[in-house]
Amino acid sequence: MNTERTTESAPIPDAELTPTESVSITSLATSVFGLLGEQLQERLQLFRLEVQQAISSLIGMLVCGLVGAFLLVSLWLMLAAASLCWLLEQGMATSSALFIISVGNGLAIGGVMIR
Repeated sequence: MNTERTTESAPIPDAELTPTESVSITSLATSVFGLLGEQLQERLQLFRLEVQQAISSLIGMLVCGLVGAFLLVSLWLMLAAASLCWLLEQGMATSSALFIISVGNGLAIGGVMIR
């Protein structure tokens, strides 16, 4: 058996560690500022995409709110019309039935405002 190592770790001479070309401060600063500029552009693009997504979500919420409000108003008008028809079928005068529906609307609005 051969117990001898095939690769030995020898220290690297200092001449191999030093760069052969000297790096100037201006080229180093240019590289750093270039990287910072790229980083800033990426962050601004990410911010733009986040704002775009937030606006899209806000528009969706506003549309859903408007549709819900429209449905609620439609429901209330249908309820008022059905109540008016029922009062007229019971033999009440039209002016009295409209007055009762108006008072009911006023009470409902007052209840919402107080709440």
